[in-house]
Amino acid sequence: MKRRRGPICGITVGTIVAMITASHGGAQSLGDALAKLQRDNGAVAPPLPSPAKPAMIPIPEPQGEQRGIRMALIRSYTIEGRRVAILSEDWIYCYPPTGEVILVPKGYMTDFASIPAVAEFFFDSFGKHAEAAVVHDWLYAVGAPGQKSKADSIFRFAMEEQGVPARDRDLMYAAVSVGGTNAYGRAGEWDRRFGDPDTGRPLPRSPFVKPATPVVQTVSDCAALDAGAGWDIVRVAFGSDAWPKVRTEARPKQRAR
Repeated sequence: MKRRRGPICGITVGTIVAMITASHGGAQSLGDALAKLQRDNGAVAPPLPSPAKPAMIPIPEPQGEQRGIRMALIRSYTIEGRRVAILSEDWIYCYPPTGEVILVPKGYMTDFASIPAVAEFFFDSFGKHAEAAVVHDWLYAVGAPGQKSKADSIFRFAMEEQGVPARDRDLMYAAVSVGGTNAYGRAGEWDRRFGDPDTGRPLPRSPFVKPATPVVQTVSDCAALDAGAGWDIVRVAFGSDAWPKVRTEARPKQRAR
């Protein structure tokens, strides 16, 4: 079946949530499914959009590096059937509500959407949400304890910065909020997400020690990073070249016979 592209017509957030929750336990109704999902996984469904839009933090210009992400699409490697791209250099995003600076390291491989398979049918992998999805992928790979809801909120906020239509934002946010519990910090995810940025070849394990948090710095104003060499200063101070590396045990030398 060909993936649907463009605006989503006739599909509500409730419909997507129902599809996702039905695939996570076989409940007979949306209410039952949500309750079961919450009991089993501690996931809480996001509130459905109301006609009256609540007060929100004003959305500034995208708070990631303006030149965008430099990456290469890998031809012969997939993650769960999805093609991936590898970052050619570190990429930095600053989350305006908190001023938290997140650095995604070069060599990280992203499939652009940490969303359940049932929701992937409706969205292009390389749509306007791509930068937001890379950050979201990284937050899920790190899997800081107790921070899944925040990771999903950052994803939604970053999508709005990138100009993703409100309907699509709501659908993708609902998908990750309800169906992304098992993917967050999943065992084995860290080691299969890295490759050689020069050759594009996947690595057998991550070269980095897994950080306790994806945040490398907190600033008072994300927009200030656009002034002067703000992004470059962050890259020099917190770049992945200086991150702790995984130690590889040297093989004992064999005695000559």
